[in-house]
Amino acid sequence: MLKRFFETAGAVVLCASALLAQNQDKKLALMLPSLYSANGEAGFTLPNETHHAHFSESFASTAYPLDSSIARQISLLPIASPASGFQYIFDPGLGAPTRSAESLGPILTERAETIGRRRFYFALTYQYFSFDRMDGVDLKTMPSVFRHEPTTSPFGNDYISTSTSINLKVNQFTAFGTFGLTDRLDVSVAIPLMNVHLAAVSDAKIVRVYTPPAGTPQPHYFDPSNPGGSTTSLYAANNTASGIGDLTFRTKWTVKRFEEHGGLALAADIRTPTGDAYNLLGSGALGIRPFAALSFYTRKIAPHFNVGYQWNGSSVLAGRNILNGDRGHVPNSLTSAAGVDIGATRRVTFAFDVLADRIFKGTRVSRITASDALGQTYQDIQVRRTSFNMTNGAVGVKINLGRTLLLTGNAIFRLNDAGLRARVI
Repeated sequence: MLKRFFETAGAVVLCASALLAQNQDKKLALMLPSLYSANGEAGFTLPNETHHAHFSESFASTAYPLDSSIARQISLLPIASPASGFQYIFDPGLGAPTRSAESLGPILTERAETIGRRRFYFALTYQYFSFDRMDGVDLKTMPSVFRHEPTTSPFGNDYISTSTSINLKVNQFTAFGTFGLTDRLDVSVAIPLMNVHLAAVSDAKIVRVYTPPAGTPQPHYFDPSNPGGSTTSLYAANNTASGIGDLTFRTKWTVKRFEEHGGLALAADIRTPTGDAYNLLGSGALGIRPFAALSFYTRKIAPHFNVGYQWNGSSVLAGRNILNGDRGHVPNSLTSAAGVDIGATRRVTFAFDVLADRIFKGTRVSRITASDALGQTYQDIQVRRTSFNMTNGAVGVKINLGRTLLLTGNAIFRLNDAGLRARVI
């Protein structure tokens, strides 16, 4: 049966790869860095033949924080618990496994119990993410200022102010399989199929701080046929990519059972960089998360607690310049969750969770107001590296439709604004 389990998982991966491998020549992660340049460079190159009018200083303030946040978010995407549902313990009186509780288990967190020797659990889930904020800054009105390349000329004080509307949506279909090797040891695999849509519309304006002498044309403009008045331009990009995401393998070992009222388990997740990072289908980095799961239960109420540490490798999404293939370390994090699932009836369970992640040395952005050489104010983005907390709440329900078939519904909502966030998942 174990052999069949891994053969089925492999077949799902191969079939999904064949069906969903598309848009390989259109890389979503490169859209923002090269949004303003036809030749694929970062920033603006204006059509002035007399000098190289290139504005690129603000590249780090626009594309890098978003790509890095996407990599971090993908590494932390909540996945439904692959070993929840019907849990069994061996009843010496009956000489057979019996359901440990009426609760059908948590949705996004793990409990200590395993599913039982030679038992198999399979699940299909769908999650929808519509990201609307990054560190509290509205993605629909992301400001950024591009400054002129270093020059001794007075027109080097001119700059380009932009306001960009970013639309980032993720559809995640995931297949889960869990197999009980023993009464205390489970192995699981999660295979996500990702569909990511990214669109950006940016309104750019040249702010002329330098006034040329009479009879001398303006040095900076968008339209060479109208150098005097062409100070605004609109830029847009829109694309979708689909394919396999980052596969996650999990093993869980129940090290201690508290008679018939709970237990303690040690577990580990290994996230493989199988998703195409350039198309935002994966984090682009190996991830390892050892964690502990502590759970208690009565016949109807089952509190549970998880705590772990997420280690991540390096990825092009976390590099300073993805156009050059630079790689950077995806921030590590301390992950924790606490919640309770309540068996309202033997067929209906309600689940409540608080999910908290402490991100170490992550990238954060904030909106600032600054002024130029003429005293004119403008909006810009400030980037800093710091540690911070991301906190979510979750509420859901599980319904036993018959025998061993479960239908689950869940909503995740943010409790703070740190990081790249969706209002509701």
